[in-house]
Amino acid sequence: MDDNRIKLMILGMGLVGNSLLSLLVQEQLFGTEDILVVDQSSSNFALYEAMGGSPANRIEICINGQNYADLLDHLDAGDLLIALAIDLDYSTMLAECLKRGIHFICAADDTFYDDAVSDRDVQATDEENDHAEQIHYEASRRAGQLYKEACTSIMQFGCNPGLISILTKKALQDIVREDKGDFVSANRSELLEMLEKGKYPALAARLQIRSMIETDIDTTETDFREEPNALYSTWSGPEFEWEMNRHAIFRVGVFDTPLSVLSRMHQENQKILAYLPETGTVILEAQAKNVRMKWSGAEGLHEVCMLPHEELVSIYDYYSIRDAEGHITYAPNVLFLYHPSPLAMRSLQRPENDHYITITREHMRSGSETVGITLTGDRFSPRYVRTVLTIDEEKVYTPYHGYTRLSREELKNTTPTILQVSVPLFAAIKYILRHPNEGVLFAEDISPEEILSEIERYLPIYSGEEPSGHFYDS
Repeated sequence: MDDNRIKLMILGMGLVGNSLLSLLVQEQLFGTEDILVVDQSSSNFALYEAMGGSPANRIEICINGQNYADLLDHLDAGDLLIALAIDLDYSTMLAECLKRGIHFICAADDTFYDDAVSDRDVQATDEENDHAEQIHYEASRRAGQLYKEACTSIMQFGCNPGLISILTKKALQDIVREDKGDFVSANRSELLEMLEKGKYPALAARLQIRSMIETDIDTTETDFREEPNALYSTWSGPEFEWEMNRHAIFRVGVFDTPLSVLSRMHQENQKILAYLPETGTVILEAQAKNVRMKWSGAEGLHEVCMLPHEELVSIYDYYSIRDAEGHITYAPNVLFLYHPSPLAMRSLQRPENDHYITITREHMRSGSETVGITLTGDRFSPRYVRTVLTIDEEKVYTPYHGYTRLSREELKNTTPTILQVSVPLFAAIKYILRHPNEGVLFAEDISPEEILSEIERYLPIYSGEEPSGHFYDS
């Protein structure tokens, strides 16, 4: 490996890591000679080996709170670390990368498993479960303040979090440019000027955005002969189980109260475990999988669950406007509603499962995955922006009206869920290479046009008014 060339390390060679590897090599952004791959399981290096990757660039290791800094010794200033493994404290790893001048990207954030107070098989405390995202987000923001002129690093950037936050900005753009209602029509010049200056939080406040409702609708049908004690998932069984069994969370803005949000979702019977006005956080007593409601949108009527997720923190924080004393003067409601694939949801309801099965391409019979954001308020028509990927009769994704730069063989190993994470990561890498000295960024900090121009080559982005997007009685 030429020491003068930029190296890229992928930490975590699961489905997303291997999908990203395919994109990097296919686009000739990096060759295998400049890519290092890290995983605790040698079996996850199969694709890298098939691509001719050097054995010297494969690192088989279990990263933890004691040895993570040693891993960075394989990289130099100006190199990139893409962190995708679970049970790692990426806000801590970010700080170390900033010291060394290494560009850092992660798709989520967590806590070092060896530092965790309790095992995931044990009931964790509310603070561990429900405030972790806020803690990691604030830690990353503090690191960014310390290293304002540092090499560019992008935190929590995949599909959600990541792309979904970029789509909130596109939704605002489209409302300003296309809405034909009285308020936008009368104030379009002013709103366009705010848009031109990138004043998205002020623009949201001027439009009085009441809610930003993220939805993920997975309708994947499979040909599995269902096993009685298996938990199925189209992405990661352990993470799916973890999120769905946590307390449901949403963020409440200035136009509502926690009870009024629950009433609009026909969830009046849900008990509130905690309400934190300073961050708008509402924690429900029920597990996410048990907070179910009917959501009607462009994809039809679906039963969805309310999930906790990192982007609830970053979206709410970015769009909050505070006075000199730090009190919130404007913020929208922010919610994440998830409809898992039918098989995944059925398997989650069993009292006990003893193993995980990932729903891979060869077992997908039909269906699609739609991830998007709906903006609602009284000054404009609801706006829905989303990306949709569909399985065709040959079990090959058709991400862009039948066109894709990936070969059909490569697509067989990339599920809708995985591609919606790896493509934004690929776009984030290209962004860093073009803008190497912007410090620590979250998705909300990035201008959307440049990211979307890369993403739309693989994922179709649809935008339109959404008059039907609302809740129904269960």
